[in-house]
Amino acid sequence: MPWRLVSACNAESCRWQCTDGRWVALTLGQDDEIGRVIVSESGGRRELVDSYEGALTLARRWRTP
Repeated sequence: MPWRLVSACNAESCRWQCTDGRWVALTLGQDDEIGRVIVSESGGRRELVDSYEGALTLARRWRTP
C-alpha cells in the first residue's frame, strides 16, 4: 500500500498516511519527554526515540508491511 507525506496535525512534526487511512507521525517531546521524539501510529502504538534520525528510521519500519 502506498504511503505519502501529508500535513501534520496538532503538534506533530510530520505525518505519513496510507491510502487505507492508517498513519504514522513524529512529534517532538515536551515536558518530561523533552529532547526525545515520539513516534506514534493510528493503531495506538507509541515509542520514544532519542534522535530524530532514529525516529525517522522507526517510522519507516512501521510503514513497511
